[in-house]
Amino acid sequence: MVARIISGKSIRGLLNYNEGKVNSGEATLILANRFGTDIERLDFNNKLNRFEHLIKRNIKVKTNALHIMLNFDRSDKVTIGLFQQIASSYMDRIGLGEQPFLVYQHKDVSVIPIFTS
Repeated sequence: MVARIISGKSIRGLLNYNEGKVNSGEATLILANRFGTDIERLDFNNKLNRFEHLIKRNIKVKTNALHIMLNFDRSDKVTIGLFQQIASSYMDRIGLGEQPFLVYQHKDVSVIPIFTS
């Protein structure tokens, strides 16, 4: 597994990208941490509003979006359950396990993007 981390200032851009992949069938949302509801009940605005609410609470933060991609070799046979465990464990280990974050599984590449604000 190789991790790539990109910080930014636009949670909307990250969300648009990943939700576009979901809408085209190229990705699936597999985990929503600390969103207070089931994944099936989350729409684009619920996700965006949750992150924007947190961003507004701390205006001193200059980098408010974190995009983490966990890349696996195509030969790795990783189930969705294992993807979820790896993502949760990774976020815990970098000290962000208690933050709201979304995990998408991309079908066109072996990547799990995780983003948080």
